[in-house]
Amino acid sequence: TKSHKTKKIYDHLISQRFVNDPNSYWVEKTGSNLETIKTLLPLHNSKYVDGKAKNIHFEIRTRILTTRSLESKYKKDLSENCKFCLTLNITVKEDVFHSIVECPRALALWDFLMPFFRNFGIPNHSDINKIFGIQTTKHKVLLNLVLQTAQKAIWFSRYKFEKKDKLEDATRLFTKYLSRQIFVIRKIVSEKVFLDIFENNGLVKLSRYK
Repeated sequence: TKSHKTKKIYDHLISQRFVNDPNSYWVEKTGSNLETIKTLLPLHNSKYVDGKAKNIHFEIRTRILTTRSLESKYKKDLSENCKFCLTLNITVKEDVFHSIVECPRALALWDFLMPFFRNFGIPNHSDINKIFGIQTTKHKVLLNLVLQTAQKAIWFSRYKFEKKDKLEDATRLFTKYLSRQIFVIRKIVSEKVFLDIFENNGLVKLSRYK
């Protein structure tokens, strides 16, 4: 389709911009080297991830997410500082990295997910994984589904507070969104993995979906 072709062209242009820029945003923010960034640039576009999460992931990776840092460029009366952090008396610019990785809203969910990733032999999901996903494990389809669902939850938590002054916990949203994908999850992991990781470790309460 036309939109798919447009997205592919835009994706290519964005990739070239990163590749040709040794001081790219993600190198600076994640502390990764340029070669690592280049290997992670292709979008992990799994058929199992829902459309909204895919779009958010794409906007994060390409830095077109409508954060305050971006909006303030054309809304002159809007501060570029994170609205949530201001309630904690913290003044910090809200760019993509802050919103998805650094903000206390996001950190609470990433901390919640840490035991889940340890169960798959990933002791610490790094900042680069939180943005681009995980490419080198046999369970990468599942792990990237979880990562992109987390990104979606973090962004909608931010959106509800920013636009509606409604404080919604990102972890609660995450468990809600992941529960909706339970039938998909059961297709891509064995029953043992499902029980050990999801049911027994309490990542999300899924008993009613059996």
